[in-house]
Parts: sequence; structure tokens; C-alpha cells
Amino acid sequence: MVVVTGHQIVDSGAVVNGLPDPGETVELIATVRNFGSVASDVEITLSSTDPFITILDGSSNLGSLTSGQTSDNAADPFSFEVAANAPSGRIVRFSVLAGFAGGDSTSDLLQCIGRFAYLVWDPTGDRSSGPVIADLLDQWGFSGTISGSLPTDRLHEYASLWVSFGVYENNFVLESSRPEGPAIVDFMANGGCVYLEGGDVWAYDTGAGGFDFRPHFGLQATDDGTGDLSSVKGAPGQFTEGMDFAYAGENSYIDHLVPSGFGTSLFSNDAPAYDCGIAGDAGTYRTVGTSFELAGLVDGVEPSVKKTLVLEVMGFFGIAMPEVVFTDDFESGDLSAWQ
Repeated sequence: MVVVTGHQIVDSGAVVNGLPDPGETVELIATVRNFGSVASDVEITLSSTDPFITILDGSSNLGSLTSGQTSDNAADPFSFEVAANAPSGRIVRFSVLAGFAGGDSTSDLLQCIGRFAYLVWDPTGDRSSGPVIADLLDQWGFSGTISGSLPTDRLHEYASLWVSFGVYENNFVLESSRPEGPAIVDFMANGGCVYLEGGDVWAYDTGAGGFDFRPHFGLQATDDGTGDLSSVKGAPGQFTEGMDFAYAGENSYIDHLVPSGFGTSLFSNDAPAYDCGIAGDAGTYRTVGTSFELAGLVDGVEPSVKKTLVLEVMGFFGIAMPEVVFTDDFESGDLSAWQ
């Protein structure tokens, strides 16, 4: 049995990023391994039924593979074109048929068009908020993943980064000496948008060796706070206008925030009165910084619903909700045709 064990995208367009961007023609190198006996005259064929993909060169001959041998088609790569109107973040399924003397086998490949819509990084001990954020984004159909560690060398593969540093005493402190802070700043400098939540990250941590994100988010902190957060209310004139959440999450040392520079008030607490969320528009990137955990918000009546909030944040970031696309047989109303 000859099975695909990995693949690589080779692009040479206007943006060389190892990703198949909308409107781009790229090459695909597939790595295969023979898990059976000797396979003679191995030919691999690439196909896809995705409406945004056109296969230009879909076949490659690998010759004979001994048992356990690994090979690839780097000498004769596949090539395909991505439609200019393909939605970025769309996951495309490819099939690779490996034919050889006496049999064949099929492997599936999944490839994101352009950048994934989101990466959620939750390095806290209890992971109380990150999984909730990832689930809400997934419910809208955004492509992405959640991780307990930050892949600093692969952030360019994502359009937005959602970070949860938690609330004391289950919070995570990012020391200024660690590589993740500069990597996130570099991500923003290259147009990436970031949501960052944490009860101590803005006030206390910055004075105790923590990385200072404040100038990159258009905010400052005026107080380390206490366990005094009871309400999270959206600011008039912002995309959170009309939202009014009760807060039932972890509630210790909630930083008091104020906008600075390109920042704007986004959320506030009633009593005592202080901002607990700031939106930033730096021109080339956008941010949302909060001192509460999104998972701690209590759903009420629309628009005071966590699922609505994450969609509004993505809209503020300029990341559109994925569209529903018919792939085939739509005239019959066959539900299996939906993608």
C-alpha cells in the first residue's frame, strides 16, 4: 500500500508564503511511503472536486518503491490554480490516487486556501477560556485551531490570533525574555490581528517582568484592580454597542484599562466604573485587549451573546464569515451537496 504521509506547497507569486493564496498557481509536492511489498511503476494522481480549484498538472511517476521506502514527486510536482474569488481560510480536500502494478490506494490531503482564519493560544493551567473561544469561532465555520504552545515560526499562516492568559491565580505570565512576545508583535507588524485577554497582563505583569503589550494595543492600565468585575457593557458607537453581559468568570485583580493613542473604549464595568476592554486600530492591524475572560460572560438577549461577540470581533478584524457554497447536485436539494 502506497500512502501519502505529507505534502508541501511551493509558490512563486506576489506573496511567497508557502500557502496557496486566491488567484495563485502553485505546485504541490507529495511525500509517499510504501507500507507493503515492492510496488512497481508507481504513478500518483491528484484530484479535487472543490469548485475553487483547477488541477493543471495532476500526475507524476515515481517508478518502483521497495517495502518501507519513502519518495516524493519533487522532480515532477503537481500544480493547481486557485480561483481569484476563493475565500481565504477555506479548507480544500484533495485526493491522491497511487496506482502501481497489481493495485492502487487513495489518500486524502487537506489544504487551507490562504491563511487560516484563527489560532487560539491558551497556555493557562486550567484552559478555562481558550477552548470556549475556539468552539465559538468553529461554530461560525471559521478555519483554525487551538494550541497550548505558540508556533512562533508559523504565525504567518493565520489571519488572527486569539490569546487567553487567564485570571489570577490560574493566569499565565509571559516573561519579557521569552520569544512569544516579540513574535506576536512581529505578527501584528505584518498585518495580523490579535485578541488578548488577561486579568494581570496589562497592569501587574508589566511591572513584574512580563512582556509589555500595551503600546501595541493602544491602551494603558491605571489599576491592578480587585475582584470587582460584575458587568461587561459595550461602548456606544462601537461594534459592541448594545451588548450588556453579566460576568460570572474568574474574578481576581481585574486590570483597569484606558485607551491610549490609537485605542478606543470597547467594554466597561459599572461599579466601580472603569474600562475592561479596548479596541485598537493601528492602520495596518487591529487589536482587542480585555482584562476579563470571554468564557466568563453570561449570555443574555441578542446581541449580548458570546457567539455574536466573537463574530463581531472577526468583523472588526476584517475577516469575513465563510460562505456556504454548493458543490454539485444542488438542483436536487441533496443535503450531501452542501459544503
